[in-house]
Amino acid sequence: MGFYGSCLRIAGYFLVAFAAVLLYFHMECIKEREKDRLARVFRPGETDCADVQWNFAEFGVDFEMDLDAFGFDITEVELGPTSVFAQKAPCAVLKLVDFFIDGFQFSKGSVVSHTVTIHDARKKSPGSFHETGFTLIDLEEDPETTDWRTPSTTNEDADIKKFYAQLEPHIMKLYPQTKRLQWTFNVLRGGLPTSFGKEFGDQPRVVNPHLDYHQNDTARLAFHEDFPAMKGQEAELLMSLGDDDSSKLGVLLGVWKPLRPERVCDFPLAFMDTRTFDNEHQNLNKLHVSLGPSIFHNLNGAVSYSPTQMWYYYSFMTTREVVLFHQYSKDRFFVNPHGSFLNKNCPEGTEKRTSVEIRVALFF
Repeated sequence: MGFYGSCLRIAGYFLVAFAAVLLYFHMECIKEREKDRLARVFRPGETDCADVQWNFAEFGVDFEMDLDAFGFDITEVELGPTSVFAQKAPCAVLKLVDFFIDGFQFSKGSVVSHTVTIHDARKKSPGSFHETGFTLIDLEEDPETTDWRTPSTTNEDADIKKFYAQLEPHIMKLYPQTKRLQWTFNVLRGGLPTSFGKEFGDQPRVVNPHLDYHQNDTARLAFHEDFPAMKGQEAELLMSLGDDDSSKLGVLLGVWKPLRPERVCDFPLAFMDTRTFDNEHQNLNKLHVSLGPSIFHNLNGAVSYSPTQMWYYYSFMTTREVVLFHQYSKDRFFVNPHGSFLNKNCPEGTEKRTSVEIRVALFF
């Protein structure tokens, strides 16, 4: 019993120390929440956000990221480490992990912080969908869909198809030349435990500006020659592998819809007016994510800052509203960099938002 007793004592000492460390980080989380609460002074008439601090890619500097889906997702706040488990992990645990991995290099590339103004598109419309690249859709009625997680790509009876059918007429009005729609991706993001709960695969809010796909087709082909795209990946569509004799890919649209609360204030999604974005401020972001037996490769786009860029969001979006924006356009530079941001001008007690993010490919 002497050896086992010593082991138990050592384990006990470790657990006591570990509990003390977790308690420390728990108290830090409480302080941060209180600081955030005190920083929020609600001014109902001021919906333009003039002091948003965002991290941009350094101008002209490309990124390469080697990530583990069971460890880190570098697209989260300030390129910090999170994970696909982050939605379930307590704040104190995430801080503990952050502490131990601080200083490790997960990417090649650097970021630069800038303060930007994000304008309320409800106050003054920046232009039409075909001018800015994005628009707000007001649904006629609340969606019948309740399961926003199950993808239609793996389940032909997925409940989310009801929402697709509700939204498709609106898309067809914007792009009447569409011959075929292909819904490709859906994921829940952000929020605290709600009636939706939290499940494996839910993802954190993506803060800071980014592009899901780099717009250079030649660079994408070269990238995937070295790092083959996974079968069924959207990159295959962007490389024309989904085209047929009757239709060719025209655009890949992003769809963003709040799920909770009924009116969203904190961490809304912002979009850059495509007319104020140029290829010069688009950097390569070579992404490699280990999924265990396989690796997901994608050529994302990092966004560098320019003072001429114009950013917009829709204040207090409701659960009956949907934003459509451009993730990719074939044969023209027409895309909306996007990212969520901390809106400090919210009523006290504002519930953290839960949203669904979807992508759909339109073939002309």
